[in-house]
Amino acid sequence: MSKERPRVLYVFGAISPGGSTFSLYELVRALDKNKYEPIALIFYENKILIENFIKLGVKYIYLGYKKNAQNVKDNSNSVNKKNELKNKLRNVQLGWVISVISLIRYHFKDIKLIFTRDLSEFRFISNIIKQESIDIIHVNENIRDDRAYIFGAWLLNIPRVYHVRTFTPLSIIDRLISKIVSRYIYISKAIEQFCLDYSVPKARGAVIYNPIDIESFSKKYKNDKL
Repeated sequence: MSKERPRVLYVFGAISPGGSTFSLYELVRALDKNKYEPIALIFYENKILIENFIKLGVKYIYLGYKKNAQNVKDNSNSVNKKNELKNKLRNVQLGWVISVISLIRYHFKDIKLIFTRDLSEFRFISNIIKQESIDIIHVNENIRDDRAYIFGAWLLNIPRVYHVRTFTPLSIIDRLISKIVSRYIYISKAIEQFCLDYSVPKARGAVIYNPIDIESFSKKYKNDKL
């Protein structure tokens, strides 16, 4: 990277604005803009996040994906029935059969994602990297969701930072992708150990706790407003 200010693409892929989104925003907010030029890639509706980036003067790419609540089904009853059935089968020494079938289904779905999702996302992120002259990519969710971005950046020889926030198990494909991550950021010692158990190289990672905006917590409020 020969630029005075390397361009860093921060991927905000969370469907709803939760802790991971605000944590990454705080990282971008505190970034030394004299040394790095951040660009935010925002997938879903998040007016507050976009307004904050406008105030910061940070460029953002908004994809405008819509959150469809109708697609979120309450299947708690069906899940409970499945669990009851699994427990009954385990009682008759057939639990291992369920485990094998579940494992096969999991990996089949994982491979299916390559063709139904990853290939199109790979082409998309490759175009973004080229068009915006990106020097570093920072993914913020998990390898399963962001592996197309990691792979695309790897093919274009762009350093890849994976911010690990969850205890998400790695499939066979995810483990292969984990080998080409340039640097890992873990939000806790426990998550670091979780990844090390998957043979992630220890030298590539560091534990960095989530940043906190101290000023927002130092404000004084009147009791009647609490």
